[in-house]
Amino acid sequence: MKANLSAYELSLRIGKDASYVHKVENGKINISLKMILKICEVLKIEPAELFHSAQNK
Repeated sequence: MKANLSAYELSLRIGKDASYVHKVENGKINISLKMILKICEVLKIEPAELFHSAQNK
């Protein structure tokens, strides 16, 4: 939300389909560190910020 991207837009930028992004958001699948870093790059955030956001939910 902060990056103003839909799950679909994020999926296009990381090279995965939208269902993959939804599964990650809902904790249905685990992802690699490489993919975490790629998502952070697209969102223009540091990995710590990504984990901090998840922890506060």
